[in-house]
Amino acid sequence: MTQDFDLASLLEAMADWPAVPIPDRKAVDPILDRIRQVLTRLRAGPDATCMSDLMPLLRQASLGHAASREAGTRMRVPAARGWPTATQWRAEGFEAQDNGDWLVIRAIPPRLTFLGSQADLLDEVFGQVHARSDTRINADPVFERLLGLPTYTGHGQREAVRALVQLPLGEILIANLPTGSGKSVLAQLPPLLADPGCITVAIVPTVALAIDQAERMRSILLAHDPHASLPPLAYHAGLKEDQRREVWQAIRDGRQRVLFLSPEHATSTLRAPLEDAARAGRVSHVVVDEAHLVIGWGNGFRPAFQLLPALIRSLQRLAPGSTLRLVLASATLTAATIDALKHLFPQASASIWWQGSTCGPSRATRFLVQIPRRRGSSRSWKPYALLRARSSCM
Repeated sequence: MTQDFDLASLLEAMADWPAVPIPDRKAVDPILDRIRQVLTRLRAGPDATCMSDLMPLLRQASLGHAASREAGTRMRVPAARGWPTATQWRAEGFEAQDNGDWLVIRAIPPRLTFLGSQADLLDEVFGQVHARSDTRINADPVFERLLGLPTYTGHGQREAVRALVQLPLGEILIANLPTGSGKSVLAQLPPLLADPGCITVAIVPTVALAIDQAERMRSILLAHDPHASLPPLAYHAGLKEDQRREVWQAIRDGRQRVLFLSPEHATSTLRAPLEDAARAGRVSHVVVDEAHLVIGWGNGFRPAFQLLPALIRSLQRLAPGSTLRLVLASATLTAATIDALKHLFPQASASIWWQGSTCGPSRATRFLVQIPRRRGSSRSWKPYALLRARSSCM
């Protein structure tokens, strides 16, 4: 089936199990999509593990889509062998009424009695209440065209993106943006802006983040070219040997438009092909996510982070005409960390720094933008503009 799997589809499938087919199409809601996967597996036969997953998932979906926070959506489920009993449903936070071959269940919202008057605090979670004020602003045309996003998350993301798009060859952008403000676009835009044959190297701290970012990037690239043949976009230990060889060859052939990887792989396993690509002038950007870890980690814990400056200096030295651009992104850059990063990357002839800090609704947010100095100038960090803007981001 190709229809969408929504709450109505779920209720129908459960009420007439297993007669109603489960749609193949991925659900928009991630909880409903996980339920869709579990139900697809259960159609093959009872599975205790799947059942233990299904009950809390149904509870979250039921409460999340309920019209009233007083109770979740009523749902008819089988009472057949292999399915949870009424007692088991109740133990998982449901009301359960036995109707013979079927049970009618309804999720009960959790009540944190130890919080007193705030016992219903989790209702806001299930209701997906946004704690932050809406700081979105209209996107620039190039941003909307390339990423399909009609708005920026706020002024901070907009200025960081504008600085990235206009970043001169061989320069550095340091972006200090709050968590949730969309730092990931700083790695997504370069592959869409770079010349054919170029690669964006995106260094991230965890495998999970590399895989997640790679999946998002794959969907973006396929939206622009549905018939594109893409190699793996994340390099990690979970790849099969032929997939690893494919990445190596794609880097050397100029088919690897972007690669998300750990500092360990960047400074060892893939250093040679990356240096070959830099020597050929095909490394357009290096993006370091959570760049503060270059300073905070190392020695006894993941020393590869402290090897990144040497790797990037090597890539910049090999790149003809200093064509490589560097992006350092973080949500937790202090003044001391900024100074340390400037010391670790002295080869940069100039830098752009965008900082947008969060604050309460009645306070001002300070934005500092620094742009490249002129060639030959003795000052490498020249303040360009100091702006103040109202923020209600918390």
